[in-house]
Amino acid sequence: MKHFLLGLVVATSAPFASAATLLKGDIPSGERVQRLSAYFSPKPGEQVTLRQDEVRDFHRRVAPDLLRGSITVRPPSGFCLRITRDDGEADDVVCKPADLSFRFSDLAPNGRLTWQVKTGDGDFGTALSWPSPYRIGSVIPFSKDLVKDPPDHVYLSSCTAERGPTGRRISLGLLSGETWMIHLPDTDEYLTTAGEASNLDVDFMTTKRGVKEASQDHVEEQKVGEAKAEDGKKDGEASKNADKAKDAAAEARDDRKIWAIPARNACVMPSDRFQPSGSVARGIHGECRYIFSGPPEDPRTGRIECHEVDGYRQVFLPVTCLVELEVKRDPGAGGKAPHE
Repeated sequence: MKHFLLGLVVATSAPFASAATLLKGDIPSGERVQRLSAYFSPKPGEQVTLRQDEVRDFHRRVAPDLLRGSITVRPPSGFCLRITRDDGEADDVVCKPADLSFRFSDLAPNGRLTWQVKTGDGDFGTALSWPSPYRIGSVIPFSKDLVKDPPDHVYLSSCTAERGPTGRRISLGLLSGETWMIHLPDTDEYLTTAGEASNLDVDFMTTKRGVKEASQDHVEEQKVGEAKAEDGKKDGEASKNADKAKDAAAEARDDRKIWAIPARNACVMPSDRFQPSGSVARGIHGECRYIFSGPPEDPRTGRIECHEVDGYRQVFLPVTCLVELEVKRDPGAGGKAPHE
């Protein structure tokens, strides 16, 4: 269903009949985006948000993934813009100023909204993208079966990093109106694994030197014997390293069956530092892992994962503001993370 508030928006799958074309030919992508930016508000690259009247509806008459925001499109006089918002829906042809809506569910996992825009015949299209503060996390309450039941989604609307007398903390706003607090420890403790040695470069292609001629003199035979002994030692070391690598790989696979965040490069803290309902009594025997950076498609969004916390068996949250808190390493740990 197409939503519009102003002007003319035609939902059509017919060929683009506009003779006038704003962009045609081999124009660099950056220049294409820059030229089109003047016709959109907010401009591509600026943050988009959901409608506040719907976000404040804490009785949730609208499901979170159907909450809407909008972008104003103002084509130049005499031109129309064809906008593809969803591959499964008909394109919008916008010839007059209009407000095109989007839904929370239209956002990519990294929180970005992307539309494909064409300006007429001969224009192969330009991808315009807008960031947003929104992310989706997952939780498994204690009331659910860890194996049989799927996790619940939590819709994150804001992330604030704070530093104060009580230390570093993260404040997460949810579209449900809740605020979750996460208190980081004074120093970041990196997990260490028995398989760290497997990350070293190991030469498994050691070449053995053989005796070329049986008639070699005693000195040459002695040299060959010493070389064989050395190669045997290298083979033994390589074999041990290979075994360690296999053990580490098996250990990592077992770890990933339990944790979404791998042990390597992750920091660890007690789970009572995750406080979704205000203060939490110390001594909960769960654990949290966190990393300050994210995957290549969302590198500035960290991750926090907790097991056995207040109200939940498991919690997995993308945290957009974690990168704002610098890593605080224990000086006694050498001042570096294991991967550095």
